[in-house]
Amino acid sequence: MLDISIIISLFLALCQSILECSKKRNNNKGIGTARSIASPKVSATSPLSPATKQEPCSTLINNNEKEEQPPSPIDLNREQQISRVGGLSHEALCEWFECVMKYSIEREVMSFKNETNYESKRKWFQTFDKNPTLNRYERPKCYDYSRIILKNRKNDYINASWMVYENEKNILAQGPLSNTISDFWAMICQEKAEYIVMFCSFIEKSVEQCAQYYPLEEGRVAKYEEFEVKNVRKEKDPVKGVVWTILEVTDSESKTTRTINHVYVSWWPDKTTPEDAKLTIELYRWLSKKSSKFPKVYHCDSGVGRSACFLAIDIFLKIHQLLYDEIDNSKTTDRINSHVRNLRNGAIDSHLLHLFLLLCIFEYCNQEKAKITEEKEKSKYYYKWLDDYDNFVEDYQKCRRKLIKDPYLYYRNPSLSQ
Repeated sequence: MLDISIIISLFLALCQSILECSKKRNNNKGIGTARSIASPKVSATSPLSPATKQEPCSTLINNNEKEEQPPSPIDLNREQQISRVGGLSHEALCEWFECVMKYSIEREVMSFKNETNYESKRKWFQTFDKNPTLNRYERPKCYDYSRIILKNRKNDYINASWMVYENEKNILAQGPLSNTISDFWAMICQEKAEYIVMFCSFIEKSVEQCAQYYPLEEGRVAKYEEFEVKNVRKEKDPVKGVVWTILEVTDSESKTTRTINHVYVSWWPDKTTPEDAKLTIELYRWLSKKSSKFPKVYHCDSGVGRSACFLAIDIFLKIHQLLYDEIDNSKTTDRINSHVRNLRNGAIDSHLLHLFLLLCIFEYCNQEKAKITEEKEKSKYYYKWLDDYDNFVEDYQKCRRKLIKDPYLYYRNPSLSQ
């Protein structure tokens, strides 16, 4: 009996030891991944560089911490995975096109309504909050982990974010304020940007959308602190209603001069969309041919509306396959929106922009890939979607005039738009 009791005691002790080891493994789960994310050393201006001098991402898995600390870099695993996607296949694009255009506008509005409150789980806006005078609006806030970090400035903050996808590094920014013009040009020179695409006017409906940060007349020179900006010449409009200006920016401190292509889009008013998608796709094609190893800078007033919607077209066409949902292909666009918002908080900020993004991709698909309108059975869905879109835009504007903030309410009570 004694031998049996000893054996039982040893067995129970062994079980207890195994249980304790198991608990330790569970508690440490993810530590290796978190450290591997934090370990790469990158330059201070890289989109994958730390926004603040924080400890590595391993702090995220410390259960004893009362508050999570901001991660150092953007999620490298996700971004590196995106960078390996080999472009958009004809088959995947056609399948998505056919799937989405069969759904009603109401379904898309509802889908956007469910996704519109999306925010990255990494909600750190410390630098934004510390610089209220450098932000045009109180919301949406600029993420710490994806913001552009200015070098050799008294303040390293500017309301601008890296957009990283498919080996692309572009920038979404708010329209400069009068007190951030020099910061804007510092960013342009620092990142060696060759293209600025402006989706707003300086003043719209008596409201400033953007401070005038370059001279409008050919041959004129304007000085913004240490930066001297010259309007060299205007090129032939690449697209109807798009003004292409060549600027020269000289930094008086570094004695360097850069040539900048400034592209002003005049036909996209605030809080609405262009009349059709053809000009937008024409502009997209033209810019796509202007290859550069340096980032392009896109801005409107806030950097989350018109400019974000336009950039999302490029993102969709380049990383669609990565975010493809085999179960429900229609969710792909929502995932694109989420990806954009993961880097630029609040991007694509209205139902109308979401639908216009779809319209632009439809236009691109029809022109370049899918040729849906050549098939009678499929074309009826396409043209019905276009008609429904036009009706939605009309109702959307009526709702806005009546100060109805949520146009989805129209579908519950159509009399609201009367």
